Amino acid sequence: MSRLTGPATESDPISDDDPVTRVIVHDREPGAGDDLAAALEEQRPDLSVDFEASPETVCERLRSESVGCIVLVFDGSEQTDASASTSTDDLVSSTVLEAASEDRPAVPVVLYGRAISSGVAATAIENGVTDVQRVPAGESADRFLHDGEDTAADEVTPIGELASRIASHLEHRQQVATTVDERDRLESIAARFPGIVYRCRATTEWPMEYVTGEAERLTGYTTAELVSGAVSWGSDVIYPDDRERVADVIFEELESTGTFEFTYRITTADGTTKWVWERGRQIEPAPDATPRLQGFIIDVTDRRERADQLQVISHLLRHNLRNDMTVVRGYTSMIAEESVGFEEETMAMLDRIDGLLTTVDKTQPIVDVLTTPHDREYVAIDSAIERAIAIVESRHDVTPTAVTIESATVAAIPELERAFVEVLENAAIHTGDEAPWIAIRTTVTDETVDVAIADEGPVIPDMERDVLTGERTPEPLFHGTGLGLWLVELIVRRSGGSLAFDETADGGNVVTLTLPRLE
Repeated sequence: MSRLTGPATESDPISDDDPVTRVIVHDREPGAGDDLAAALEEQRPDLSVDFEASPETVCERLRSESVGCIVLVFDGSEQTDASASTSTDDLVSSTVLEAASEDRPAVPVVLYGRAISSGVAATAIENGVTDVQRVPAGESADRFLHDGEDTAADEVTPIGELASRIASHLEHRQQVATTVDERDRLESIAARFPGIVYRCRATTEWPMEYVTGEAERLTGYTTAELVSGAVSWGSDVIYPDDRERVADVIFEELESTGTFEFTYRITTADGTTKWVWERGRQIEPAPDATPRLQGFIIDVTDRRERADQLQVISHLLRHNLRNDMTVVRGYTSMIAEESVGFEEETMAMLDRIDGLLTTVDKTQPIVDVLTTPHDREYVAIDSAIERAIAIVESRHDVTPTAVTIESATVAAIPELERAFVEVLENAAIHTGDEAPWIAIRTTVTDETVDVAIADEGPVIPDMERDVLTGERTPEPLFHGTGLGLWLVELIVRRSGGSLAFDETADGGNVVTLTLPRLE
């Protein structure tokens, strides 16, 4: 059986920590073998070349040491009529080949010598030899074993060629080692992954070329069924009503960014409907130029059900709380109108009630962002800011003092405009002036768009800023000053961006929303 320098087995680990620089020369003739080992080291000082005449010793070293390559010396020109009938296996050290195949299958074995017939070479390869180098039969014994002093500088000698072959095999082995390590690492990750990792062709049937992970647990179909094409991801797995949307999202995102992520439904082998979340990217095309994708898919059905439950609870609480607080506000207004001497107290109560009602109204947008699987879309940053300014002007009769906006397109969830409204309203309400100073400036780079909104204060507390930016974990008693900035942070983060806070020289705030730009 032919032996290839392929992936390692458990008994032949390959890794970057396993240096493959030791070479063993095996020859039944000690003198020639010693000379060959010395000549190889002279050619390649980075190799440690040892000579061994005993097959048993070679086998033992294979089992106990890190060996990079074995050179088997064979001289067919010395065969007599009697030896010509000798088993070729014996002539090329079948004992060593068996040990290498069983214990170190990744170690290359080179058969080197004169008068190696085609029959000997074929038999050697069948028994596990990786490579064969023939030295011309007319070469002298010295020429066969090492380079002569009269060799021209540009002449490729047998020893030079052998050293080059060994170096090539060692380089290939290291490449295999790196590939195997990376494959093992990825498969180890995939084995613990609550879903599947895949590679497929980018057509609407999404034919799978590679699948690993919990395919059967996720879909009810085996990995083999998905990869063989017996089960089509496009026709059999994706929920019928979602197939067109899946194709639209993937192809649109690939065209714009080369990556995609979104949520959709699948139908399992037993007819169960599940929600999955997929993230992927485009990779090198197939040999026939068909685009290909790789990515991962996880089951988010439980998360989706929790989201639905959260929506129901939010609706009930918001509905009941708003109804009850509206009644309380009505009674408080009556008390304010009919009582004397409690004007200050009743006005404070009304302000608190109005603030609580505003907070109740803001809970639903937060729940929507948390529970709805929004796909990012193209958003013209200048248009979104202009619409937000118009909303704040209509609600509070406040116009920003300075506006400097550049045209640019970002990738964001649909609620981005709401984030701008929240920051502008925060500036308009909390500054306290009838005509507050508010400035808006955008800064466009190759990769991002920064939207900075500045006001005259009061300064947002450090604790709240640190919690919103993720620099600090909320403490049990932390309650913040409202939900508006939490909604802003959530929208920006779901859009793939970040939120930052600074202070102006006059003690105001600068809130900067950084978003990924699309060219």
